[in-house]
Amino acid sequence: PTWFGTTLQETLKHNTLGSVIEFRDGRPLFPRRTGIKDRGILGRYGPNHAADPIVTRYGPHEKLQFVAIKRSDNGQWAIPGGMFDPGESRHVTLRREFKEEAASKCDEHVLDQVFASERIVYAGIVWNDPRNTDNAWIETIVCHYHIEDPAVAALITFEPQPGETLDVKWMDCDVPT
Repeated sequence: PTWFGTTLQETLKHNTLGSVIEFRDGRPLFPRRTGIKDRGILGRYGPNHAADPIVTRYGPHEKLQFVAIKRSDNGQWAIPGGMFDPGESRHVTLRREFKEEAASKCDEHVLDQVFASERIVYAGIVWNDPRNTDNAWIETIVCHYHIEDPAVAALITFEPQPGETLDVKWMDCDVPT
């Protein structure tokens, strides 16, 4: 996202979905009340933009698999993802978050092939994020990258991010966690 405007209200006229953001007492209002005021642990008032890449392949026995990370804060499996840095495009953020959380030692040429073609599967508010407050919330873009060539998928070097992820692996889509 590009930030512009001289006041918070001028900068945050619209959210990712193009909806007008309502303001009260000079602060943006999340469309659903949480009962928590101000911005909580989020970095800014209004929408805080995140990006989540879903990387898939057909693995052994033609099972659809995705890259999963085991989070160090709660021990649960998730897809990689994180917040935009100022001035970043979605393409840069999606690739950076994947590399940081799942594949920090992966060759850039391999990542070029993985991230060559994307399909946006969701863009909007993360309604149930526990970090949301009445004045700050998460909006994300989720993009799917399917690796057709098994040789490319085999070249991805998984490496958990210290302090963020405990493990990284290909996970079958039909296996409950």
